[in-house]
Amino acid sequence: MACAFCSQARMLSIVCNSQHPELSTHLNMIGLYKCEDDYTITMGNLFVDKMLKCDDEIVAFFPEQSMEEITTKALQFRRQGMFDTATGDLVMRVCAQLLRLPIMVVLSFNVFLSYLPTHYPADLCK
Repeated sequence: MACAFCSQARMLSIVCNSQHPELSTHLNMIGLYKCEDDYTITMGNLFVDKMLKCDDEIVAFFPEQSMEEITTKALQFRRQGMFDTATGDLVMRVCAQLLRLPIMVVLSFNVFLSYLPTHYPADLCK
């Protein structure tokens, strides 16, 4: 999970500039406009907080698991080095929503996954 967050931190350092003030403001508001190490920890905590809400999106991702099992799985992510392959897609989906940015994951030469947020910062839509 930390690898995914490190990659995002590196890309955000490129994307966040004076041309995208709304994005920078949003990232500051959720505590992500920091150094890479801080970003990784903060994003991990935001991801766990989202999982712990057990909203419809999270429950739909784990249809065979109880709320208690989802909560247990979420709390396991607070431990450094924890990764669950079954939750990998959810990590990127939640990150796209939290960042309000599209995320593309390249799996191989011709295969990629796109995760699109529901809302985009207005300055990215111009």
